[in-house]
Amino acid sequence: MTIKEILQRIDKIDAAIKSGIDPDKELTTLRNDLQAIADEAQMALRTGAELKPGAKPK
Repeated sequence: MTIKEILQRIDKIDAAIKSGIDPDKELTTLRNDLQAIADEAQMALRTGAELKPGAKPK
């Protein structure tokens, strides 16, 4: 996920809030996606692996 994609999702959540739609589902999905990226980065730092989108540490 790129920074641009994250910002687009934040804009989508902001639009939902402004239109009165409950953004909880979208916020939860974004949080889970960002947590997965953080977990992958942490594992790569521990193992010295290269970070590649969608790559699973060995």
